[in-house]
Amino acid sequence: MVDFSVIIATYNRADYLRECLNSLVSQTYKNFETVIVDDGSTDNTKDVVDEFVNLLSIKYIKIPNSGYPAIPRNIGAKNASAQWLCFLDSDDKWTTDKLKTCFSFLCDYDVIYHKLKYFGIGKPFYRIVLASRQVHSPVFTDLITNGNGIPLSGSLIRKSIFFQVNGFDEDILLAAVEDYDLWLKISRITERFIFIPKVLGFYRMHKSSITEHSYKQINKLNFVYTKHLNYLNIHYHEQAAIIKNYYIAIVHERMKNHKEAIALYKMSFKANSYKQKIKAGLRIMLIKMKQVLNP
Repeated sequence: MVDFSVIIATYNRADYLRECLNSLVSQTYKNFETVIVDDGSTDNTKDVVDEFVNLLSIKYIKIPNSGYPAIPRNIGAKNASAQWLCFLDSDDKWTTDKLKTCFSFLCDYDVIYHKLKYFGIGKPFYRIVLASRQVHSPVFTDLITNGNGIPLSGSLIRKSIFFQVNGFDEDILLAAVEDYDLWLKISRITERFIFIPKVLGFYRMHKSSITEHSYKQINKLNFVYTKHLNYLNIHYHEQAAIIKNYYIAIVHERMKNHKEAIALYKMSFKANSYKQKIKAGLRIMLIKMKQVLNP
């Protein structure tokens, strides 16, 4: 029996997939399988997979294009042999000691996650690693009032817990925020989350990343918060609204809707967290500087 099932949902990412799979070949811990769910690719994805059939224990499943990753990820989980699911986007990769480092945490936790470092085109100038942190009890309240600090390509989930919450929600309205929705669901049934404060993987930035900056993304953020708000103690509703509006402000900022972004960032000045207040203030200053330099 393998200890880990590495689940890779992919669509037309052949070149990136090769680099991703090479990072699995290089793992110092070898007792794992790789479940690749090809979401209707029209490029040479299958040829790339074939390059690794003698180097990795691979299950390759091809499905008609579903439109977004939740469906192929769930299919990958259903075909996993191990009791631990490791989700890895096909354009990301891991350090050689990723699985070896995580192995020692398996007995005591249900969700294990770690830092991911940015690489590729368009890396943020102000940050080297993705925002991630140790969530604290009550974990559900922490996640919905402080935001998502769990990167999917840096996560491991106990399979029984994953299926207890019915995996990723396949509602298209949650596309690109389905991982946040998953953590919120899981945090309502277990508090056993552990953060490894070490870079054990790399998150690729490129022009065709799934994250969008549009009113559709704003609707998705509103939807995921509305979906979970009834499970939150009413005393925390204001803080949940603050962090939701902060994320929406970021979308407005990237759409160059600066007036809307500033108004929403200012709501963070009522946050309980001084860090949140400072982040919002810096965002407002950055917008104003851009307006001066590019009137």
